[in-house]
Amino acid sequence: MEYCREHLKQQKGRKKAGTAVFLVVGVLMILIGGFALFAFAVAEHSPGIAGVVAASLLLVLPGLLCLWQVVRRTKQNRGLTDPENSRLVQSIRRELPPEQAGLPLEQVFALVDRDLAEGQHLGNAVVGRDWALIADLAVRAEHILGIFLTVRAARSGGLYVSSYELTVCNARRECASAVFLDSKKADACRDALYTMAPGAARGGNAELVRLLAAPEEALQKWNEKIMRQ
Repeated sequence: MEYCREHLKQQKGRKKAGTAVFLVVGVLMILIGGFALFAFAVAEHSPGIAGVVAASLLLVLPGLLCLWQVVRRTKQNRGLTDPENSRLVQSIRRELPPEQAGLPLEQVFALVDRDLAEGQHLGNAVVGRDWALIADLAVRAEHILGIFLTVRAARSGGLYVSSYELTVCNARRECASAVFLDSKKADACRDALYTMAPGAARGGNAELVRLLAAPEEALQKWNEKIMRQ
């Protein structure tokens, strides 16, 4: 199976879906805000400048920001028409040794697919023996710097819904996250990554923040420690 190409298609689909959400939310907020401003202008008992400012700040401005996101993400998606421009493909090539990094794309994918064929496929992550694909980032086992699992809770309809965000960072401190609604799948993916990279930093969001904020000297020592294992 072409795991890399299929994973790339999934990432494109998710980005398009996210762009559509921004578009719908932005248009709705601007329409509601515009209607409110019009109503304030013609109402006999207008709320005055306070109402205008509130509608602008709470509805119109956020709506415009959503539309700005649509424009930005659309430009990014157009740039991904060529797979070589995608973060996934670029990260794979950076992880390969120089003699393999310049191979044609199909051969590059084949190198990674062979490893992933015997791996685990867990939501938006694929964990093989030497390679892991996490969202739009590919990383080799020896270059995994940190593995962090954060539990987040959101209230929906009077109920609290938990999600589990698993973030992986490579030696360049490039990070990507896979989100799970099932704690068992999140734990399974985390444990598979722990097995793949036993020397990687571990923890939750606090440890992730510390890793990203660590000075370059400390990061270099940590990378050297991982490479010796």
